Formats: sequence, structure tokens, C-alpha cells
Amino acid sequence: LSPGARRGSAAAHCVTVPRALPHAAARGWGSVTTMKRLRWLLLVAIVAVAFVHYRSHAAPSAREVESALRVYLSSPKSQNCSGSMTLEQLDEVRVGEYAEQFGGWPVYAAHRETCHEENRSSGYSSRYSQTFDGRRDGERNVAVAF
Repeated sequence: LSPGARRGSAAAHCVTVPRALPHAAARGWGSVTTMKRLRWLLLVAIVAVAFVHYRSHAAPSAREVESALRVYLSSPKSQNCSGSMTLEQLDEVRVGEYAEQFGGWPVYAAHRETCHEENRSSGYSSRYSQTFDGRRDGERNVAVAF
């Protein structure tokens, strides 16, 4: 019988069951398990930030740069060409050290491209070509792009 309950009343039939102590993981921020999880999460976050930082500051390889350089040198805008551009040679592609003043890595290569233009002045049209020879740019450390 509960203290103060009268015989025959509804309270006389109630049994008080003591509450179970909460499990350590359910106790909140102060538990050991929660602190271990927070430390693990912090460690994973630090590793992820370090990886992203390293990858964003790592120099690209010559292989990664070569396809983009091929597209760039084939575009008429690379040599102020108003016609079409033909890339005839692209060899010895290499990437230099990071250049802070240009915000990137210089790309060196031996290259040769030709601009094909059409002149439509004076009532007639004529076609001409102009070749840009950078075959020795790589050995002279003349950057093709950044």
C-alpha cells in the first residue's frame, strides 16, 4: 500500500516502480561516449580540411594540363586570330613552380600553331596563314599559360 492510501481506493492498488537509471550514451553532452564521438568527428573534420587544402595547393601534373593546353592553343583567341587555328605541335609540356604574382603555375611547352584568316577588303577575298612558332619556348622558360 502506498502511504496515505485508503483501503479500497484506486490508489491502494498502484505500485510505484522505481525508474531505471539512464544508459551512459543517453545522459547527454557530459557522457564519455559522446565526448569520444565528438573527438572522432573533430579528427575527421581536420583531416578533411587538410586534404582539401593540400589538393587545392598542389601543382597539376603535365598530363592534367596537356589536354587543356591543347584546347587553349587551338582556339583563335590564344593568338588574336580572327579565323581558325591549327595546332601543329605540342611537346615537352611541364609545369613550373607556383607563381604568386600570377596566381597559378606556369606551363611550359614546345608548341607551334597556325592561324588561317580570310581578308575581305577591297571587294575581293584572300586567304592567308600566319604561324606562331613556340618550339623553343619550353627550353627558354617562356610560359605558354598559367
